[in-house]
Amino acid sequence: MEGKYMVRKRLRGIDTEKKQVNIPYGTILECQAGWIRYKGRVLCFEDCQIQKDYLVQANSPNPKERATAIEDILYLLRRPGNHATPQEVQAYDSRWKEIWDDPNLQKYRREDFEDYWLWNNKFYDAEYVELLYILNKIRRY
Repeated sequence: MEGKYMVRKRLRGIDTEKKQVNIPYGTILECQAGWIRYKGRVLCFEDCQIQKDYLVQANSPNPKERATAIEDILYLLRRPGNHATPQEVQAYDSRWKEIWDDPNLQKYRREDFEDYWLWNNKFYDAEYVELLYILNKIRRY
């Protein structure tokens, strides 16, 4: 696929040539024939974990808002630490219950895990309005 991706959080790592990269937030990357490039070098394939963890599609008019929404959703759904209060654990459980119980959100769950929720590619490529829908469901806890 041809297109662009925006770095949604600083990407420190290595490219396919095993060279170090340090790409700041907001950098726009080109995607050609399924390969995402940084400074002319291949960084990764567009359907890889790096893309999910660090990039957001920049083909839409609001990639920064989409990036923020994805980060906020992932932050709110993170597992509480060992020293979490009972209220924090209850809020965590309530947020996930909202996700699991909403039939509209099942399209964003990877089907290869029946008892565990992993976000699929549709989540990372979702329109901003869809991401806001998810965010508003879990923000109240």
